[in-house]
Amino acid sequence: IQQLNSKISELETDKKELETKLSDLDKEKSGLNEKKVEINANVEGVKSATHDIHAEKNKLTQELQNVEKQVSETQGHLQIKTSEKAKLITHKHQLENTRSQLEKGEQTLRENISATQNHAKELETEKSVLGEKNEAMAEEISTLQAQLVVSTQEHNELSTKAQSLTQEKNQLQNDLRSAQRDSNRTNQQLADVTNQITEQTNEHEKIQQEHESLQQQLDRQADESKTLTTENNQLGEENNALKNQISSAQGISYLPCSFFFFKKNVYIYNLYETEARARDLEAEIAKLQKELSQIETENGQLNEKIRVERENAEKRAEAQKQDDLTSPLVKKDIETASKQGYSKKLYIFKATQTKQAKKTHYNSNKHLTT
Repeated sequence: IQQLNSKISELETDKKELETKLSDLDKEKSGLNEKKVEINANVEGVKSATHDIHAEKNKLTQELQNVEKQVSETQGHLQIKTSEKAKLITHKHQLENTRSQLEKGEQTLRENISATQNHAKELETEKSVLGEKNEAMAEEISTLQAQLVVSTQEHNELSTKAQSLTQEKNQLQNDLRSAQRDSNRTNQQLADVTNQITEQTNEHEKIQQEHESLQQQLDRQADESKTLTTENNQLGEENNALKNQISSAQGISYLPCSFFFFKKNVYIYNLYETEARARDLEAEIAKLQKELSQIETENGQLNEKIRVERENAEKRAEAQKQDDLTSPLVKKDIETASKQGYSKKLYIFKATQTKQAKKTHYNSNKHLTT
């Protein structure tokens, strides 16, 4: 899309340059036409001035002929007054001077006409060159206009293609966001399961620690029981010894015997109480071991369920990928993309990911993974 946008911007720049060049050519053409009109007006003015000069020359020539005729007539009449002859001669000289001036003016006018004609020829040559240049510019303008039409069509096609790619990009982004949400939901579920397993593991460790503590307490009580048993045996031996002493001794008070008998009964009671507490602890330990085995069984079932779910999700993803690759529509799109110069591997990946993302979006409640 960025390449298409850059190409579109380049085409728009070329279009603006062509339009600017076309406008400059039109301005130059209008300037040449104005110059042509001005040259034609100058030529017409020169022609009109030449015509007026020729008319004035003819008029002066006619007057000179009339004067010469008058002079010839005047010479034939010697009776004409000298003043009139002098006037006529003076007038003749004036006319001759005027004629010479007119001839000089005519020569100057001829030179001007020649220069004007040369300038007109140069202008005609420049006009022909400008006409050829104008024709070449017209051809170039037509070529540029044709290129502009082609560039406009290509610009429109690229704009349409860019809009299509933008829509496809937006669709892919929506599918990707949907797949990301499904993935986040799946990750959250896995995190919850992991937290649950962690909590159960912590509880199991806590129970194990309590079990070890109870076992240590049981060991201590067993040691105490052994100690009490040893003391009880010693008391029994002492009791037997006392009985023997009582039976053999005469006149011994009954009180010491009663005291030792009471002490013996206290030791026996403590022994029975310790054994009862030991049995209670053994029952509690057995109960905790049963709960621990049940928790381990549940953890194993949960891990097995997660493993089976993952394997099923991977199998479904692989089957869907194979289905996408063997789909006639995807094959057709791959062939079209290959003809347009796109990478086949990249297109297969995009098509597979797009279709899989859509599949995940619409069937997010049926499986856990993307």
